[in-house]
Amino acid sequence: MSFQKKDLKNLSHQYRYFNFLSMLFITIMLGTYVLAYKMVAIGKFIESGGIFIFPINYAIIDIISEVYGYHQAKKLIKQAFICCLFFATIVPLIALLPAPENWPHQSGYDYIFKNVFRFFFANTIGIIIGITINGNLISKWKIILKGKYFWLRSIGSSAIGELITSIIADILAFMGTAKFLGVLKLMLAIYSIKLLYAILLALPNSLIVIHLKLKEKIDLLDDNTTFNPFNINQNKKREQHVYISSVN
Repeated sequence: MSFQKKDLKNLSHQYRYFNFLSMLFITIMLGTYVLAYKMVAIGKFIESGGIFIFPINYAIIDIISEVYGYHQAKKLIKQAFICCLFFATIVPLIALLPAPENWPHQSGYDYIFKNVFRFFFANTIGIIIGITINGNLISKWKIILKGKYFWLRSIGSSAIGELITSIIADILAFMGTAKFLGVLKLMLAIYSIKLLYAILLALPNSLIVIHLKLKEKIDLLDDNTTFNPFNINQNKKREQHVYISSVN
């Protein structure tokens, strides 16, 4: 496979599927906020409703990091943060405005949206750390393994990133809503589901990655990239060291 240098400044504007993956990522984030405090009973286990869609975002970050590069994954996380901040601030304020006396549905809005900003705060801390580490690992391991074993890198990076997210976000989001032992059991159950998703999605993710690389004619290699998420000068360095494979 041959590689050629390319400036990544406007990379997201050149490819067909990047914007769709980005919009799907943000949609899932917002859906998770709404479903976070919807409890679902599965036999004897009680789960947060948001857990059934949120792990898909780790798969999306894996795909974007693998195909479009770590820089684009980090850029998406920052943009998603702004969208989620707007949602968590404006939507609850409007939803909790006084309702007409003869309108019987305000209690439902109160229950759903009263804790959205709390979940945003908890989730943002956990996700920024967890998903950033996830994208960082899958890109670094790609260099070490020379682009091979995406399915294994996806499972490993997701398992580590999701563990960090669960420890931080779930404790902050659910502490006080139940006893500590109950929160701990919920956190372990949520992480188990996330890990199951990572394993089940590994094969579909691999097929999607292969398809995107062929369709987009791109395969980024983040060699010599500074993986510091706070490095504001990272873009200039990447233009010198990131390569695009000439897939035909």
